[in-house]
Amino acid sequence: MKNTLRSLGLIAVLSLTALAARAQSGWVFEGCWTRFPAGPCYDIYRDSAGKYWKCKACGTTTNPSPQTCGQIFPYSVGYWCS
Repeated sequence: MKNTLRSLGLIAVLSLTALAARAQSGWVFEGCWTRFPAGPCYDIYRDSAGKYWKCKACGTTTNPSPQTCGQIFPYSVGYWCS
């Protein structure tokens, strides 16, 4: 029981650390998106300037930045897959 609580506590701390890092960078997770007509789903983030960025496969982006993500242009066609 003690080990389970420690594991849950560690998971909570790691999750909060990741969220804090994202908040500090000004990037906000918006959801998962794919280009029309179909394809893999990608993590989508919005930066502090309001621009949207397509990062890694849905649920796998750990540190979004202009170096690890590509900007999505306003007229990109796709749909939310999450």
